[in-house]
Amino acid sequence: MIRMQAALPLPPSPGRSTASPQQGEGFGKTLLQSLNKVNELQMEAEAAARDVAAGKTDELHRAVIAAEKAHLSLQLTIAIRNRALEAYQEVMRMQV
Repeated sequence: MIRMQAALPLPPSPGRSTASPQQGEGFGKTLLQSLNKVNELQMEAEAAARDVAAGKTDELHRAVIAAEKAHLSLQLTIAIRNRALEAYQEVMRMQV
């Protein structure tokens, strides 16, 4: 299992007001929350697999479902990252 470190909140950018979350913190905050959710799903899947392996529970179906949720969320995160990198590289190839 891939384990992500807990993400720390990003400090506010200089020159930007922190009074209104709608004026610039929306994307960063949403991204951070999404990554934390993916990490949480990975940790839950790992704990469920550990419990089944240790014989603490016989609910194998829950462990498999948790592992599949974690896998799908990680695949989606990777796909989004790849698309963002492709878009960045396309912008960098543009001639001004």
